[in-house]
Amino acid sequence: MKRLFLLTLSLFSMSAVLAADYRLFTDQDGRTIEAKIIKLDASMKKVTLERRNKKKATVPVNVFSEEDQKYILAWKPDTSLREAPQTENPKPLKKSELKQIAKRYEEEMNNKEWRISDSRSIYVLQVLNDAKYYYDVGTKTISVIDIEDSAFELELEINATPKRNVVEQGKHDRVYRGWAILCSNGDVKYNSFINPHPVEIATHVISKTGWKYKFKEPIDIGAFVGTLESCGIPTFNLTSNSTREDLIDEVPKIADWVMENGHKHDTTQPIAYYPEDLIEDKLKKVDQYF
Repeated sequence: MKRLFLLTLSLFSMSAVLAADYRLFTDQDGRTIEAKIIKLDASMKKVTLERRNKKKATVPVNVFSEEDQKYILAWKPDTSLREAPQTENPKPLKKSELKQIAKRYEEEMNNKEWRISDSRSIYVLQVLNDAKYYYDVGTKTISVIDIEDSAFELELEINATPKRNVVEQGKHDRVYRGWAILCSNGDVKYNSFINPHPVEIATHVISKTGWKYKFKEPIDIGAFVGTLESCGIPTFNLTSNSTREDLIDEVPKIADWVMENGHKHDTTQPIAYYPEDLIEDKLKKVDQYF
């Protein structure tokens, strides 16, 4: 089986000058192949190689020479090309400046004319989920309840009359909490009620995927990978073709990357960073899921 695999690979022509991520691998019979490592399962001693024609194959590490085995087992995935560019942290605003910005933003949010037809409005993201239980959904009050270095926490209160078939007849108020994330100049770039920060989206899908894995719920791995990539989050060895078992190793790696880098990560200018304590709070259970 080992010889058949290497014989098949050896039918492809070899280049004298290899690209940086391709190299010549030699098996224990002296035959060579040109390929690059795209995945390593060190616990099972198996490696996945990709040839220049993009065909992939997974084989035991011990089919290769001793030197190549050492190279393979020492291999680490390179995520540098998939990480968003990093910049220095902006100079924090003064507390007095933050309070003025928060007060002004609170007034703007409360004076805004929200439309149910607005697909990015608070109504669609939060209120319409309750429409089947309530009448007159739409009256709201938005207030700032906490201020931090580069963000402030918002509270959204919705007054709605419950329908007769709703058990909780006495509960008219619905309260939601979210965050407004500031740019270094004090402008609000992200509001989690309207346009969530990419790190917030990433932490949500990572945590949700972990929960689904633990409780054996269906997982759309392609959608999971696509969402992370759209947020500029590295997915390491995880691809849309990965299996459910691949999640065991890769999702904790992704969560660790976000825990370490998420508070200084943004994919577009001007930069606005997501609060580090929120990241930790949302991802603290991920390791338990796997």
